[in-house]
Amino acid sequence: MQNISKHRDALMGVAILWIMVFHAEMTFPSWLAPLTWIQETGYGGVDIFLFLSGLGLYFSLDKNPNVGRFYRNRLLRILPTYWAVILFSAAAEYILLHRRTPIVELFYMLSTVGFWINATKFDWYIPSLLVLYAVFPLYFAFFRRTRWATAFMIAIGLALSLVLANTRWDYLLIFTTRIPIFFMGAFLGYLLRRVGPGNAGYGLRKGPTPAPPGPPSVPIAIASAALGLAGLIIAFQIYTPEQRWHNGTWWYPFILITPPLCAGLAAIMRKAKILSWLGRYSLEIYLVHTIFFGLHKETARFFAFDPSGISAYLVYMLLTLPFAYVLHQVMSKLKFRTRHV
Repeated sequence: MQNISKHRDALMGVAILWIMVFHAEMTFPSWLAPLTWIQETGYGGVDIFLFLSGLGLYFSLDKNPNVGRFYRNRLLRILPTYWAVILFSAAAEYILLHRRTPIVELFYMLSTVGFWINATKFDWYIPSLLVLYAVFPLYFAFFRRTRWATAFMIAIGLALSLVLANTRWDYLLIFTTRIPIFFMGAFLGYLLRRVGPGNAGYGLRKGPTPAPPGPPSVPIAIASAALGLAGLIIAFQIYTPEQRWHNGTWWYPFILITPPLCAGLAAIMRKAKILSWLGRYSLEIYLVHTIFFGLHKETARFFAFDPSGISAYLVYMLLTLPFAYVLHQVMSKLKFRTRHV
């Protein structure tokens, strides 16, 4: 499990590639048909992101419990970049397609309110991430008093999901079903801080406490992955995509799949510089590719591309990377100057 922390950037690189393949509505040729399953389950990359985010947030607050600093760093990392991408998207639509974005819709996107009232489909991930960030210090304080805090948050996520299923609020399932995996990542952070190298005496209370003997993690991981994969296959066989969306069976299996998947990928990673690079810029890549992929059907004709062809998406993927890098550099400079005003 320590490899997950060690290769966190590379795992995020895998996640963003998986998400991009999922969002690409391309059709694979017959000799690449097995890739269709990988494409259809690519939304699992978001679960990897959230699992690793929970892990990173635990490390951050455990190292420096200043809540004000925690909120400031998270908001500066996400919101300016998010706002810049939304405004760029609106400008691109106006210039390329001569289509104006209504002021109300811009407000919904910039404020992140749109997702919660089902008024915009631009993005759900950033609004959800901001809510998880907002409650994390409360969870962390609760966790310091009892380790049952993680189980409590997992139970809340599952209960909310079951209540919302097949109701007019079931569009929120894409968020609520991810609550458990986020806090499971935080609990992994606790375990690594407690029993990691040089931390054998770390515990919830002051004073040294011996590290507890670990469970047979490999058999448990294999069983968890197998059970989750079986649930995923069954959901795809029994339910249509629309039914999976309304009952949440798109996402539940990844609660079991994500931790062993991350551990397995991390165990085989050695030198993954390209994946680590992608992971460091994964936020920008995620946001930029939503614009490019969202416009691809209407702009592909400018380049004589087949909108569902692999070549079109390869071009858009390659264009995403330099744009994401430039966006990161520009926003980093602006945030640096803001701190010194």
